[in-house]
Amino acid sequence: MSFTHWTAGGAVLLCCTAAYWDLRYRRIPNALTFPAVVVALCLHGATHSGQGLLLSLAGALAAGAVLVPGYAMRFTGAGDMKLLMAVGAFLAFPNALIAGLLSLLIGGLLSVIVAARRKGLGDLILRSLGLGRWLLVRYSGVPVARPRSSGRSVPLGVAIAIATTAVVFSHWMGGTR
Repeated sequence: MSFTHWTAGGAVLLCCTAAYWDLRYRRIPNALTFPAVVVALCLHGATHSGQGLLLSLAGALAAGAVLVPGYAMRFTGAGDMKLLMAVGAFLAFPNALIAGLLSLLIGGLLSVIVAARRKGLGDLILRSLGLGRWLLVRYSGVPVARPRSSGRSVPLGVAIAIATTAVVFSHWMGGTR
């Protein structure tokens, strides 16, 4: 299934707006994400009939599922997950899954860049190792306290915007089909 200008443009416009909100206010409003899902589902349903609607819905669910583990462990916010679901509805399956996984990769890269810039790369590595240890111990059944957060975070909305734009433009350039 190919992108239309409406769905690709809608995804990029949504992400640019969400990235602005995430950078400025550190949250992504429901008033942005919920209507975007509805618009995306309607666009796919109108342009590609029932198959388009199903692929759009599958894209929303697949992209959102990428962030469910992080949300369940409070590493990411609900706004990030809802934004990725809206992007998934615009991009449809399988492009939505690619955008979701690429968002995680870019988010991790941005975290490393921000930590290095703030001279906190060593702290990031130690906290990541501590978090990995906590996960292993916790899931082995031993009750253990959650490690403290650094209090610093990278707005994932920016990573989602970069990943979505990359997927859209790689598709137009002949990459993702």
